[in-house]
Amino acid sequence: MNILTFEKEKLNIVLFENKLNDIFGKLLYNIYLKDFELEFQTNKFHIVSVLNILKYSSLFLYKIFIDLTVLDHPKKYFRFILFFQLLSDTYPNRCRVVTQTDEYISSVMKIFPNACWAEREAWDMFGVFFTYNYDLRRILTDYGFEDFPLQKTFKLTGTYEVSYNESVKRVIYQTISETQRFREFTFLNPWGSFQNKDYS
Repeated sequence: MNILTFEKEKLNIVLFENKLNDIFGKLLYNIYLKDFELEFQTNKFHIVSVLNILKYSSLFLYKIFIDLTVLDHPKKYFRFILFFQLLSDTYPNRCRVVTQTDEYISSVMKIFPNACWAEREAWDMFGVFFTYNYDLRRILTDYGFEDFPLQKTFKLTGTYEVSYNESVKRVIYQTISETQRFREFTFLNPWGSFQNKDYS
């Protein structure tokens, strides 16, 4: 019996919460249920244990890792909020596991091997380091890129761009020039010659 089916049959939220507390113990600090979608909030040190239970417990069976998304709040101590999206193919429902971290968190590849790509993207874009990820290479930015583009503290000037130079027959790095000439433009309307004319 799925945990959501259990709640629907008993129609008792107290029993439901007690059941989850029996399963997870102190691994969670918040559980939300809205429209029969579960959200689990946990400490970053417990993320592997929580995902392990959600995947292998017969009450959940969330065996499919869907996605990992990140929010950046640079003024907070734990600046990154991570959302792990899971899907159960046995029971037709999804859940979300939420945790917070400052710079690093344990990789979940041992439980969900396909999480490697999502972790690489989170590292490349936000700078969240996943320990025990054996292939934590950049996946979207250029070779030699040193910053993290989706951090809210990312500098918009002083960076480099990569392009292939035909004259030297190789890839070159050059500073980005912030041109202002496209801020104000007056392009002619290609249909302007047809305006104010009578074709009757």
